[in-house]
Amino acid sequence: MSQLRFCERPFWQMFVTVDGGVVPCCHFKGVLGNVLKRPILNIWKRGYQRLREAVAVGERPEECRFCDEFAPRKTMGGRLTKED
Repeated sequence: MSQLRFCERPFWQMFVTVDGGVVPCCHFKGVLGNVLKRPILNIWKRGYQRLREAVAVGERPEECRFCDEFAPRKTMGGRLTKED
């Protein structure tokens, strides 16, 4: 049975790039804000909002298209594995 995995990163993780860009992980294509232009708490609450809402309902945001966290998985013996 195939399923998409739930990504928890937008709910607890933040990286700030050298130029101030904020991303939830290294696979994310784009930025959710810039700490040189907006307060980091504002980015955490508002910049992440759309991403969190999409992930919470099982959608795969376009910025996450290259992430294998959302790859289809098979359950084998109680553990999830990548689908071939």
